[in-house]
Amino acid sequence: MTKDVLFVVHGMGVFEDGWEKPIRAKLEQVAGRYTRFAEDPTKLWDQLELVPVGYDDSFRKTLKDWKESGKVLDFVKGQQLVGAPDLSWLEPLAEQDPEFFWTHVADVVIYRYFRLHRAALRVHVARQIVEHVTESTGGAFDRCTVLAHSLGTAVVHDSLHVLETKPLGGKPTAFHPLNARFRSLFMLANVSHILEDDIRAYRSLVRGG
Repeated sequence: MTKDVLFVVHGMGVFEDGWEKPIRAKLEQVAGRYTRFAEDPTKLWDQLELVPVGYDDSFRKTLKDWKESGKVLDFVKGQQLVGAPDLSWLEPLAEQDPEFFWTHVADVVIYRYFRLHRAALRVHVARQIVEHVTESTGGAFDRCTVLAHSLGTAVVHDSLHVLETKPLGGKPTAFHPLNARFRSLFMLANVSHILEDDIRAYRSLVRGG
């Protein structure tokens, strides 16, 4: 039996393999409140497939190079920045709270202002989704739901817009909403508008508002 698919997309921070396990546990807990799954909440997985969509690994090498450079601002200036304001505040923040800076703030800065990294990350996320939908449901996007959190809302919003408007895998706009529409999209702590740049959050094909 073909299952429905729930893609979960993490937010900023460090995410190791298995980061989706607490989400799986929470869904089982909630499912147990319903008569259908009360006796065995794990029966939920007979009908639903939980698929983690990560991008943290795409940040790690850049963050490693940035951190090892020892020059926070010099490294930033060496990137192809897009509409970057004065980022001099990064230097003292990196010194005062290095743990928070390197695990959270830097992720946001890279996604918002590092043009090449951002473009590659969007394709990385879009490809994960398309490949899984193709393999798991035979291309039935209407059986798929996306749940994103925090920075992940901006990443998945932009990735889906790219998926719907740019050629991917040799298929020009095959994933336009007229051809492939997801069942639903849930954005928790939605920052897609705050971090928008070349793709406008409420004017895109996604319009995750």
